[in-house]
Amino acid sequence: MGENAGAGPTGGYGFDAYPGQGTVSASDDRTFATIAALSGPVGMLFSLGWLGFAGPLIVWAIYRNQSPFLRDQAARAFNFQLGMTLLSVLAWILLFTVILVPVSVAIWIIVFIFSVYHPIKAAIGYSRGESYRYPLSLRVLN
Repeated sequence: MGENAGAGPTGGYGFDAYPGQGTVSASDDRTFATIAALSGPVGMLFSLGWLGFAGPLIVWAIYRNQSPFLRDQAARAFNFQLGMTLLSVLAWILLFTVILVPVSVAIWIIVFIFSVYHPIKAAIGYSRGESYRYPLSLRVLN
């Protein structure tokens, strides 16, 4: 199954999270998980890479006690976007060293590709009720 954990355990979060398991319906679980995933790239786009983590954090804060699935998936989206934000900040710092401008541009390209590809892949999985494991995630929320 790879990084998509369909109907299996969520891996290290202490519970099995399935859409509709909490007080939120399964369709709302899938919808808000998609919003959490896709709000990251939108936030990064409108803030030049600084606020991609804000959308998933808001979804996590609202639904963390109402839906195990949303708590898990919004936390994963937040952790991933926080990592992408930190890489973006690193690229901004490298930009000002002038000599490392090519490295900065390469990091931004990688961050852009990861920040678009993985949330879209996650959103497609959420439409089927599957959970998604992001690569390069920091474990801050769970």
